[in-house]
Amino acid sequence: MATLRRDGWDTWVRVAAVAALTGCSGESVVAVDAQTAAPDLGATTDVVVDVGTLDRPTPDAGAPDAGAPDVPPLDTPPFRCSARADCAGNAEGPACDVATGRCVPCTPADDACAAGSYCAPTNTCSPGCRDDGACITATDAGVDRGRCDPGTRQCVACASDDHCPPGNLCVGNVCVAGCSAARGCPTGSSCCEGACVDLQSSVAACGACGARCAVPNGTASCQNARCTVAVCTLPFADCDRSASNGCEADTRSDMAHCGGCGATCDARPNTVATCALGRCVRECVAGYADCDGDAGNGCEVDTRSDVAHCGACRAGCSPPNATAACEAGRCSVARCAAGFADCDGSAANGCEVDTLTAVSHCGSCGARCASLPNAFPGCTGGACVTSCLMGFQDCDGSAANGCEADLRSDLANCGACRSSCALPNATGACAMGGCVVGACATGFGDCDGSASNGCEVDLGASAAHCGACGTACAAGDVCAGGRCGPDLSPGRLAWYRFDGSLADSVRGAAGLGVAGGSASAYVAGRHGGALSLSGSAFVDVPDLPEQHAVTVAAWVRDVTRPGPIVDAWTRTENYLLQAASVSGAVRLSGGFHDWPDTASVFPEIHVTSGVAVPADRWHLGVATYDGGTLRLYADAVLQGSATTNRGAAYSSPGARVADLRIGVDRNGATLAATIDEVMIWNRALSQREISALYEAP
Repeated sequence: MATLRRDGWDTWVRVAAVAALTGCSGESVVAVDAQTAAPDLGATTDVVVDVGTLDRPTPDAGAPDAGAPDVPPLDTPPFRCSARADCAGNAEGPACDVATGRCVPCTPADDACAAGSYCAPTNTCSPGCRDDGACITATDAGVDRGRCDPGTRQCVACASDDHCPPGNLCVGNVCVAGCSAARGCPTGSSCCEGACVDLQSSVAACGACGARCAVPNGTASCQNARCTVAVCTLPFADCDRSASNGCEADTRSDMAHCGGCGATCDARPNTVATCALGRCVRECVAGYADCDGDAGNGCEVDTRSDVAHCGACRAGCSPPNATAACEAGRCSVARCAAGFADCDGSAANGCEVDTLTAVSHCGSCGARCASLPNAFPGCTGGACVTSCLMGFQDCDGSAANGCEADLRSDLANCGACRSSCALPNATGACAMGGCVVGACATGFGDCDGSASNGCEVDLGASAAHCGACGTACAAGDVCAGGRCGPDLSPGRLAWYRFDGSLADSVRGAAGLGVAGGSASAYVAGRHGGALSLSGSAFVDVPDLPEQHAVTVAAWVRDVTRPGPIVDAWTRTENYLLQAASVSGAVRLSGGFHDWPDTASVFPEIHVTSGVAVPADRWHLGVATYDGGTLRLYADAVLQGSATTNRGAAYSSPGARVADLRIGVDRNGATLAATIDEVMIWNRALSQREISALYEAP
């Protein structure tokens, strides 16, 4: 055996030569290194060829056979494709897998698979659809355009909701009726709980999703988005033509619709009419009878009280010594002679008792005069006579309860009948026949020690007894809510309390506000009631003259839309208090704007609170202007100030219309919040006055 080791091209040439030699001699080539069967990747390849004995030609008569010279095969590099054209006619396939350099049946980018198959990730053709185009089939009805499910490679009706018509969802590769938030319904239908329904006619959703039509005793229908009665269940009928109560009339027993709508079963005098199985039946009311036999006037006789027909027709009553009566169908005494009574209830013996003198029946049967509280009994002229024990009196004039009043402790009869211990602003008490103060009403005091005028002092407003008897306020201060403080009334021009009305507590009827915009509401306030503004609600109040010095104060909470609390315009100035949105938070803000003449306007000054106003509690906003400086207070704390620059005029004042409004500015912007105790002064309040205003209970 000869061993050949060459690299590259020389090796392949020599192998080819050996193959040629063995082919001619009939000898076999024994072995080729398996590495030579693979494409030449550039590495050194060992080739071992067993050539055996060389062919030796058989001698013949001719010239010697020189034979072909040994020529080794050329060394050919391994095959590697880079494009589809490189694989033309290749047995492995017509497509080129560029990543591996191999010819394959197909690639995802070069899907040359036959119809009914697709290129799998292994670069082989597998049964299944390639795309939606592979799922188009012709049917008797036309063309069926199916969809290729990329997961299963099967032709299906749908692979996503977008493949289905409006009002359908793709469920299990089949379009079924349904809808979702992302998949709506056809025009004229609405999506209700995953189904497309016509709100104009759907009984399950009539006019709105979930509005199911149901009518008692019948079948409902929906017409023009309104529930109606489609058909009634016999024997019921829809006699009032109202779907809200369905088929309300039971024609078997309904008196107004006995046997049918409108068939009234009217009652005759003293009869009971019933509707039984759709027919009207009349019977006499208990205690009445038809004694004249005339059905037209019903049962005309009351046998319970008719003395000519007592208990039954033509059964008359005539008890002795009495005016006869018929009671509950039995003869009785209607009226006794004066001074007598029928106490045993027997009509047979008439009125047997003298009620003028009988202690056991004084004035009436059974009216016994004995054992009355705190009294001695007696009967005179049909009335019990009482003699009271000491300390007691018959103050109500009734003999039945004797001498009921204990004059020593009775609040209504203290010391004498009808001498009441009801004292002003106090709970009275009666002690040994005299009135004393038991307890004062909240906020009042008995400062003079006299029970005759009760608790005469209002401790919440008395400067001499502020909060308690003997606690006097300093000179110049007033008492408000039981606390001493400065007098806030001087210069107060307007005070809107909003305690159920728009009345001004200072100006009275002259300051009555008028509600504007949408409706406002009265709610619980910081002091009494408050005004809740929402939507476009505001209050237009009678105007005030120009001030040149002013204070605007108001309580505010629950600001859901920032805006003006008070906006006032006069011919020479504008002042306002508002809840403004600043830096993402609601903050109180005040402003003043004045113009000294018709030709110029001094700059407008504003001050805004640096503290955000929470929405869940009351806050007091106060803006003051003393003629030169604007100051803003939030909950009695000074937030800042600004001074008017009177040295520089700017712009033009324009038209000036006097206007004072609450909750809206001149441009129509409104406030949504709850406000209370809106006040305006013609002077700038001091810090002490503002603190007193904030601390007032």
